[in-house]
Amino acid sequence: MPSEKHVTHYRCCPEPYPFLTYDIVIRRRTMYYILNFLTPCILMSALTILGFCLPVESGERMNVGVTVLLSLTVILLLLAENLPATSEVLPLISRYYTITMINVFVSLVFTCVVLTFHHHAPTPVPAWVQLIICRWCAAVFRVVPKEKEQWANEKQNCLKFFKKPRYSIENSLCSACPDESIVQMNNVNGNSDKDGCAMHALPRISSEGKRPNLRKRSCQLEKNVEGLEIIVERTKREDEYARYKEQWRFAAKVLNRMFMWIVLLLVVSNLLSIVFSAPQRNVLSG
Repeated sequence: MPSEKHVTHYRCCPEPYPFLTYDIVIRRRTMYYILNFLTPCILMSALTILGFCLPVESGERMNVGVTVLLSLTVILLLLAENLPATSEVLPLISRYYTITMINVFVSLVFTCVVLTFHHHAPTPVPAWVQLIICRWCAAVFRVVPKEKEQWANEKQNCLKFFKKPRYSIENSLCSACPDESIVQMNNVNGNSDKDGCAMHALPRISSEGKRPNLRKRSCQLEKNVEGLEIIVERTKREDEYARYKEQWRFAAKVLNRMFMWIVLLLVVSNLLSIVFSAPQRNVLSG
């Protein structure tokens, strides 16, 4: 309580009139609130950001967000018991808790959007999603699709494969031709054509001169061809569904990276705004 003495002379009276001015500085002890209320709130905000680092397949993202929201609600109820019940002035720590709960709610909404994109049905991706999310946002947040990484690996494997000598491939093909069921065809020069041993294989003629039933074999061949066509169509359909699913998952990955940075900026900006808006001291003069 610093004091200051003042002396005043009035016209009516010749004697001086002294008076004292006291400056009363009132400040709350903040260490209790920092350790018991502010630090848990900051840690829970960090958990909200780390929730975006969890893999989507784990299924724990929504659980983490809801748990953080419930914990903030419980701490806010405990804090309300130690604060004055008034509607005229809102305490600073209550404002910070309210803003943090809003941030957690926004992160839960973002998590729902990411999960919706990740587990989307294998349907064609809209053009605006491919343009805005898969191209522009992916370039801004440096998200690389898996296709480029796989393409680089496949390119290296193909180069290694074609660098092998020719005879090793021919030997591997002709080694699959059974000797008892086919006859090797000779080329013009009289040498054995090992490249076409599997394609130009013909059934052997028996010693009695009887050929196998070609009609029966042709029917069986047609059935095999129909079965192969069905398998090929099914494989193409599965590959198309897998490609669509991969595009939706890539869009979810880009959105996850973007939402993580948005929540991080919100948490940091809210913390800095509360810290800088805190009053240094309250002075009452009397």
